[in-house]
Amino acid sequence: MQTWIYLIIVVISIVVVFYILIINPDIIIKRVKPKKFLDEKINFEKLNSENLLQVAILAIGILLLFESIPELINKLFTLIKIRNMNQNISDDINTIGINSEIFSASLKVLIGLIFIIFQNGIGKMLYNQNVTK
Repeated sequence: MQTWIYLIIVVISIVVVFYILIINPDIIIKRVKPKKFLDEKINFEKLNSENLLQVAILAIGILLLFESIPELINKLFTLIKIRNMNQNISDDINTIGINSEIFSASLKVLIGLIFIIFQNGIGKMLYNQNVTK
């Protein structure tokens, strides 16, 4: 019975969050009233191909992080569960597949962080290489 109550509460909260954030975000906008944000203008004269390349690198880095962090957490928990489950028997379980998946997810997280942190340098380097050709 308690599980059903928790399940119902979780489903209702997901539906409410979905409704507020996706379907009707005006509720939040009316409460926060970001007037200064709505008055800002985007200056398209300063937006050149180098800046667009930097924004693209930032977007790729963010997407890599959003994709790989949950995967990394899932694989780490799986590895911990396997090791805890087998600690009484022996340490002979083959975890090579999980270890390689953890390594690849960690590498994607690292590349995403590098793209986010060094977006300006990477964007300038790629732009200068294409301009000089």
